[in-house]
Amino acid sequence: MTSTPSWPRRRVLAAIALVAALTALAAGPADAQLRKTNPDVGDGEIRSTPYRYASEEGQFQVTWPSGCGELKIRANDADPFAEGEEAEIVLVQHVSCDQYGVEGEGCSVTASLDVRDRQGRPAGPAHVVSRVRKVLEAAGVKLVRQQAIKKEYPDGLKVEGLEVFGTAADGSGQFWVRGLLVYHDIYILSGWSARGDLWDNPEFQTFFNEFVPYTE
Repeated sequence: MTSTPSWPRRRVLAAIALVAALTALAAGPADAQLRKTNPDVGDGEIRSTPYRYASEEGQFQVTWPSGCGELKIRANDADPFAEGEEAEIVLVQHVSCDQYGVEGEGCSVTASLDVRDRQGRPAGPAHVVSRVRKVLEAAGVKLVRQQAIKKEYPDGLKVEGLEVFGTAADGSGQFWVRGLLVYHDIYILSGWSARGDLWDNPEFQTFFNEFVPYTE
């Protein structure tokens, strides 16, 4: 049995840390502190099977992969992505999971709600593209491919976004980011695997493809 090369693992872990830093770990107020939760889905702390989860605060529903029994939640009313013309005050919630408690394997959802510029205009597609690319570029992740996506949700809501797939610089590990614009809200879904078991993993495909924003 061979071990995972240390450099690619550090690269993927750096990308994971960056996702958290750029989306929900703005320093300062107490409401930005880490909160852990074990959703009551009747399968113990590890959760040996995927399960459905709804976040009222972040206004989304998602199916977490197996091994995501403990969720890490951070919330802050400051938007770490904000710069230039973007407003600084929105609700940001970041929910993440280290699969089976292993760093380098996991996924997260970041909800930035009511994103507007300083003139009060709602966020547009360019904001989504900027946020997705910022995560990858700052982490030094090698882009493998990217594509525009279209999703249709209940009540006829049609959403467009961008998703990208990347690796460490030498091609090891896998990283997957999807950005969606829903009305004035931006959702960033991220998945990472230092061992490279992500893009073709059915549970992570479900995590991305069965994500639903609240559409009321």
